[in-house]
Amino acid sequence: MLAANRVADYRHYWELSLLYRLQAALRSGDVWVRGSRRYDDPASYLIGAKSWPPQRQEFCALTGTSRYARDQLARLGGELTGALGALEPVLAGSNGQARLDDVGHLVVSPLPAEQLPAGVTALRDTAAGLLPRVDLASLLIEVDGWTGFTDTLTHAGGASSRAPELRRNLYAAILAQACNLGVGAMADASGISEDSLAWTSQWYLREQTLREANTVLVNRHHREPLAALWGGGTLSSSDGQRFPQRGESLTARALWRYFLDEGTTTYTHVADQHSTYGTKVISSTVREATYVLDEILGNPTDLPIAEHAVDTHGQTFAAFAAFDLLGLHLSPRIRDLASLQLYRLGPAAELAAYPHAGPLLTRRLQTELIESQWDELLRLAGSLQVRPRHRIPAHRQAPSRRTANTLTAGDYRAGNRYRSGLAISADRGTRRPGSPWRRRRRARTPAREQPHRSARPGAP
Repeated sequence: MLAANRVADYRHYWELSLLYRLQAALRSGDVWVRGSRRYDDPASYLIGAKSWPPQRQEFCALTGTSRYARDQLARLGGELTGALGALEPVLAGSNGQARLDDVGHLVVSPLPAEQLPAGVTALRDTAAGLLPRVDLASLLIEVDGWTGFTDTLTHAGGASSRAPELRRNLYAAILAQACNLGVGAMADASGISEDSLAWTSQWYLREQTLREANTVLVNRHHREPLAALWGGGTLSSSDGQRFPQRGESLTARALWRYFLDEGTTTYTHVADQHSTYGTKVISSTVREATYVLDEILGNPTDLPIAEHAVDTHGQTFAAFAAFDLLGLHLSPRIRDLASLQLYRLGPAAELAAYPHAGPLLTRRLQTELIESQWDELLRLAGSLQVRPRHRIPAHRQAPSRRTANTLTAGDYRAGNRYRSGLAISADRGTRRPGSPWRRRRRARTPAREQPHRSARPGAP
């Protein structure tokens, strides 16, 4: 009787513990709810097991990924050997940007400041002075005349008739949102009634229509000869900008480092031609790497994105694996790069030819696990490509091939030109036109050098 009473007294603690574990299981995908949009069976997001075999060959041909894990690992092993061969002489020297300290720990120094020629500033000011000042509203009207992007801003109810003043109201509503004025201030500035601007915004400026309008602009910009001077549209970057949030929002989260109350992150994808081809509002407490592929795979523009640059928050082991499986290249700029754990494909004895670079690869990949799950990894990547708007739960994104991280680290440490390019491209998500894409970064405050702690000698 006494034991039964004690169980009843502590029942609510057991219930809270169970609910806590159930919440974690729902988020990880270990438990799911049939028919739920958020917590359904993770396998429902993938291509069906019966439908996958006929699509496997087409996917591998499209992405360049090998059908067999052993062939893919052999290719990666060759790339890793080449990266180690390039890194070894850098570490053997004593004056490189990457070096070993007295106890064998890796030290990566910050890039030195670039000294621009004296005439560059004067030439830049002269070129800027030749550009005329253009009224923003006039520019919007002129660009619409070239592209007709407002034709994609359709009525949410399907109405096809368009009043003569609708285009004028669309311009005003777009400027009100773009300049963060609000319809009230725009009504005072334009003479258009606040009710008309609010109605136009509500019925015409939706996420779907704005994406379609942006696609028209990006495609037209991509075809311009001047845009080709910046790049071919194959390289892009993404970064998040955090903004405080007014009112209630399901996406807003508290993050004391950035907000007094709550806020959201605007995750922006920018191509090397200075065009923004994707923007998404995400939670500020979720790692940006979770969304890095969304705008690339769901990209409706003509940009042939093949390589993508991010900062530390935009990369994970799973992101490296997903990019490689999809035939894309992830080029991150990683903070505290020297503190990463680097991986090798085989035993440490196979790297004896690289006495400086070899010992830095302290961990060994589980190649047997990769081979046993290879077809499932291919099916996951194929599902991401076919259904880019569906976010696969994190526990399904197995950290399959960390060799890509090691290869990137090798390139990153060996070449200042490569590092400088990533420093510029990784910032493109938040920077706006005004400086050349390929210009190397200016001097920064030197970062503290971070040693890399190698494993004990003789580690397998």
